[in-house]
Amino acid sequence: RKDLWENLDNEALKGIDSGMNEYLLKIISLYKQNYCSAKYLFNLIPGQETTRKDEQGQKYEQILISTGSEFTKLWWIACDYAEKARKQIMNTGFEDFGAIKQDFIPNTTIIPVLAAMLWEYDKYKEIPDFTNNLQKWYWSAVFSEDYGGSSDTVMAKDFRDWKKWMSTQKTIERINRVTPEFFGEMDFKTTKKGSARYNATLCILALNNAQDFYRGQIVGMVDFSNESINDHHIFPSGVKGLNPDKSSNFANYKDSIANRTLLLDDTNKKISNLKPSEYIANMLEMHGDETTVKNILHRHFISINAYKYMKEDNFDKFITEREKVIREHLKERLGLL
Repeated sequence: RKDLWENLDNEALKGIDSGMNEYLLKIISLYKQNYCSAKYLFNLIPGQETTRKDEQGQKYEQILISTGSEFTKLWWIACDYAEKARKQIMNTGFEDFGAIKQDFIPNTTIIPVLAAMLWEYDKYKEIPDFTNNLQKWYWSAVFSEDYGGSSDTVMAKDFRDWKKWMSTQKTIERINRVTPEFFGEMDFKTTKKGSARYNATLCILALNNAQDFYRGQIVGMVDFSNESINDHHIFPSGVKGLNPDKSSNFANYKDSIANRTLLLDDTNKKISNLKPSEYIANMLEMHGDETTVKNILHRHFISINAYKYMKEDNFDKFITEREKVIREHLKERLGLL
């Protein structure tokens, strides 16, 4: 395995997670035996005999992988599907998940399951509902934050549910959770950097074709080789002079995802610690009319009401309104409205 890992010419995939070499084993394990915890990985040793159970619960002995050459073949197939999963997570197409930077991936632990599902799906290309269900499954997984920490049990359960759906159309349990109440109860005001839910919201912003406030470029389609894009504050964290009566929640919620969005670093530096009313005045001057400014902000889940609150430098009303708009967008994206 060490030699195979060192010969893998894919630095983008390798750099996703320090445990990616183990993730590749988990992809093979899911595909071959529906489980992926550490004890199951040992069953992948060529020639290793393992005890399994059939659908009636009867035990039988099986060698999952007979030879080293068979393992090598499975390894490279797993690498291919891991790369397909990485691309789908990190791009912004119709079927993609919008993590335009590695740091924005909500959970790297979801890669083995997605890769194994794509591998398994090659047998079921005629199923028309696959893409729709995949979207619901993915957003349910990342917004629930079930893939944080030790998630081998969750990974295996989801994969087995997918296999049952593909063979019998039995409902996938995780997809049943995708309801208006599921998103309606989420608290985005306290969702802060480092959580899967925070990153997932950034991904949704990229998929919504959010444009840079000043430059107007769609952030998910810019060449970032010479310039950086990051998650930045809408009401700057160091802003001065806010009316206390309109910013009583500023200290508590300023760093939440409800007050963050995707901007070019250069724009963020120019905004610095300006009040929203001040940099909106700059936007109006740059873009020439208020309609254009409103349209740009709309892509950042900033409604007409939220725009008004920014012009009034009213943080408290802005943060409540934007949280509501984020929830409504998620429901709309998944066909729940």
